Parts: sequence; C-alpha cells; structure tokens
Amino acid sequence: GIKPFYYSQTGQSFLFASNTQALLATGDVDTIAALAAFTDVSEARDWAGRPVLQAAARADQADAVTALIAAGADPDARDLIGFTALHEAAREGATQAIAALFEAGANPNLAGTENALSLTPLHLAAIPNEAGAVQLLIDAGADLDATGTMGATPLMWATFEGAHETALLLVEAGADATIEGNFGDTARSVAEAREWDDVVDAIDARTPR
Repeated sequence: GIKPFYYSQTGQSFLFASNTQALLATGDVDTIAALAAFTDVSEARDWAGRPVLQAAARADQADAVTALIAAGADPDARDLIGFTALHEAAREGATQAIAALFEAGANPNLAGTENALSLTPLHLAAIPNEAGAVQLLIDAGADLDATGTMGATPLMWATFEGAHETALLLVEAGADATIEGNFGDTARSVAEAREWDDVVDAIDARTPR
C-alpha cells in the first residue's frame, strides 16, 4: 500500500508523499481516511509547505475537500506565502471546490504575504479570467476593492492582464474603477487603453459625476 506521509526534518510534523498528493487530486476519499488514521490531517504539508487541503482544492475535488475538513483540516490554513485552499481553487477556477470551502466557512478575504503581493482569492480568480470563480467569491462577500502591495484591486489586475470577462463582471458587481495603483493607473484608464468600450461604458454608468 501507499505510505501517506513521511516525517520531516524541517520543523513540520510530517509531509505527505507525492503519491498521496496525486491520489488526493483524483478525489480518493479512501486516501483521506488513510491520512486521518495515521496522523493529524490539520498539520499535513507537502514539500513546499502547502497544506494537504490545497491539493484537493486545486484539482476541484469537492468531496475530497469536504472529507479533509471533516477529518480536521482547517479551511483557512495558510502556506508559506499566506495562500489558502481558496486561493488555490480560485486560481484554477475550481468552482466545486470553492463551493465546498465556503460551505465549511472559508474566509474569502484572507490575503497572501507581501512576497505574494498580498493578493486575495478574488485577485487570483480575476487574473486568469475565471468568471465562475469570481462570481462565487462575489456572492460570498469577497472585498471587491482589496489592494495588494502594488495598490491594485482585482479589477485593476483583470484589466492589466486582459481578463475582459472578469473585469466586466467586477464592474457590474460594483468594484471601484477609479482607485489608483502605485503607478498611477486606474482600471478605467487601462480598460480605455485596451478599447474595451463595454467595460468603460459600464464603469461610467456606475461612477458618480
């Protein structure tokens, strides 16, 4: 059988093995039961210091996410750069995992460390144009105007990265397009430069004159 973890010499109580990580990515709840039987799932980390829950979240395995949390995993556990399972699911557009995390009480507004630009899950969903993930985060009360270390909101990042669908979605949800980032740009100015007329029109329709 598999060895679900091995002891670490780096201060963590144990690390879960790569074969276990692969099984978690398939949603194998038997693997989760094996992990829980051997040790405290809440302390499980991979070689990069990421909580075990993140592997299931990245792969959009909602049943695995739910089972890990039931076994003791913290839905808001952070990795070395401050990311949670919700960050990982948001970046991958893993909507089923996001829903499972919210069902377990995950916080949508935790930001990463400065090394990770203090980004929130909403930033990470907006950048790759993951509209489904963005909508779930909006519905859960994510801060539309959270600013990272560059002073950029999720909307600003979406316009910077050419993520048209999520940019429009954020504007329609009420994101402030007039906030200036550290370099003086606003989401509106970037959208205008991209000739995104529908986004600019939506911004102007919601911006007090």
